[in-house]
Amino acid sequence: IISTLLFFYIIFPQIDKLNPIAKLLPGLDTEKPVAAYDIYNPAFSFYLKKPIPTFRTTADLKKYISETGKGYILSRKSLTEEFGHLENIHKIGEAKDIFEIPTTVIYEIRSRD
Repeated sequence: IISTLLFFYIIFPQIDKLNPIAKLLPGLDTEKPVAAYDIYNPAFSFYLKKPIPTFRTTADLKKYISETGKGYILSRKSLTEEFGHLENIHKIGEAKDIFEIPTTVIYEIRSRD
């Protein structure tokens, strides 16, 4: 019983602070649309409580960015090169996924105005 209490009240909260959701989500306006490119941390869908459209090609993502004009794109650091030619986006954060190799990256879509 003591080890369970120790884990849930002392150890787990410290580990949870390292979670990319805990690091990145507080800085987002959750009313804005959120999409993903290729692959992303699925915990974002759970915490945002809404489905996240996922684009598999940069052409589809570029069209979405152009049509939406605001919001966020979730992706992985390993895919950074594919964002180089996209306009109207700016990387606003990244955080390593706990217990996994990937790093989550968030880009903000900025209007052309």
